[in-house]
Amino acid sequence: MGNHIIKGGATYAWANYDYDNAQSFNPNFFFRSQDLWLFPYHANFGFGQSEVKFDNREFGVFLQDDWTITPRLQLNAGIRWEYETNQLNNNFVTPPDVVAAVNSASAVDYNGSTVHLSDIINVNDYISTGSNRPSYKDAFQPRLGMSYDLFGTGNTVFTGAWGRYVDHVNLQDIYEEQHKQTWKFYQFCFTDPRSTAPPDCGNPIPWNDSYLSRAGLEGLIASGVAGGPEIWLLQNSTKPPRTDQWNVGIHQRLGSYLFGVSYNNVRGYNGLIWFPAATPGATPDKPDRFGHLIHANGFGTILYSSYSRRTWYDAVFVTAERPYTPSSNWGFSITYTYANSKQLGNENKIEGTAFGFDFFHPQNLRKVRGDNDERHHVVASGILGLPWDVRFSTFLTLGSGVPFTIFDFSHEAASIRWNEGNPHRTRNIFGLWAYESLDLRLAKDFPISSGVRLGVQADVFNVTNFKNFCGFEGFYLSTNLGKPNCQYNTRRAQLGVNVGF
Repeated sequence: MGNHIIKGGATYAWANYDYDNAQSFNPNFFFRSQDLWLFPYHANFGFGQSEVKFDNREFGVFLQDDWTITPRLQLNAGIRWEYETNQLNNNFVTPPDVVAAVNSASAVDYNGSTVHLSDIINVNDYISTGSNRPSYKDAFQPRLGMSYDLFGTGNTVFTGAWGRYVDHVNLQDIYEEQHKQTWKFYQFCFTDPRSTAPPDCGNPIPWNDSYLSRAGLEGLIASGVAGGPEIWLLQNSTKPPRTDQWNVGIHQRLGSYLFGVSYNNVRGYNGLIWFPAATPGATPDKPDRFGHLIHANGFGTILYSSYSRRTWYDAVFVTAERPYTPSSNWGFSITYTYANSKQLGNENKIEGTAFGFDFFHPQNLRKVRGDNDERHHVVASGILGLPWDVRFSTFLTLGSGVPFTIFDFSHEAASIRWNEGNPHRTRNIFGLWAYESLDLRLAKDFPISSGVRLGVQADVFNVTNFKNFCGFEGFYLSTNLGKPNCQYNTRRAQLGVNVGF
């Protein structure tokens, strides 16, 4: 039945973590134009014990068969299984006062009816007893690959592959429910007769200038006016994120040149996202929806998790290449990518944590452009041998840019246009490029002894000093809408030395 190469293995990791997040140790105050910037309409403040220690054991096993059925047909079939002993902070026990609070938490909806937290979520699926939160055991990840040499000459080859891949749950998502009970995080909202804009909570505090300090907020907490700290509820049945990926392609050799075209498809599932507990009618089109958050006595905002985020990615890759050989003394490679990505919900690009503060309910999530949705991307490189064994090489990267979000407050209700803004494009090719970097290198090797060489090189990055902008203004009413406030990958040069043996 052909030739088989069987591969197998196992991995084991024991990770210990010191998680320390003193969020808003220095209070954050938020101002808005509707209040004429006279007072902060919102403030965040945290204090207490910010450190959490934990450990996790990770196991993995895999088995793969590289099966050469005929000289022209090869299949690669494999499977991987992974398990974590402490995937969801399994031994955590929800404090009794939190259990009592969430079971009695309620709010009044737009019709005047009382809505309990249990009407929104299955509360029992969010209360941890220390024994009802098992780690996920079904992380089986099969994969299958194929290559077929159409004519048996190695010049025309079809390829295809499919695989399932399971990721880890973000550690910050896992431990926030415990962390928020030791590091007390408060959110204050204020009101003032000088403003006609609605407050962003149901029980605003009349503003006083003495609150504009850490001591002032501590006084509010001591008086009991500020309510209590946030409650974060992690779903016991949380599944780890996963993607299903497949691709097909054809690769053609014409003399010294190689060409290829492939289509790649990725579908992501089980992305974790946090929602504020709110009555069902608190939809994004309601200007006073923050006044319909569900609260518990003695506590602040209630956040609950859901693994309802999804992602979509489709891309076409086109490649052309002439490999460098000493005899020809030159070579090049060009890759063009057209990609289209979508997602449900937004994500903090720095922390990797997603929040539904604009949609409030999983069923209200909209399918929007992906955070890293770059439609056009080109990578090209070339190498040329010069006299005296000097090598000249160049590397060009072009990108149409990733989107940014537009915050539209031109109406009573905020309209958040997730990833609908396109970055500024200047001095581009075909009007496509927001990012450009042309890098150049000169390199030469000097033999020192048998098998040992000394290499020197000189590099210039972004030799044209193309202005790669970032930090685009996203506020709709701003006169600077769409304009950048930062720049990166500016022109620079470096000299280097290396030793090879």
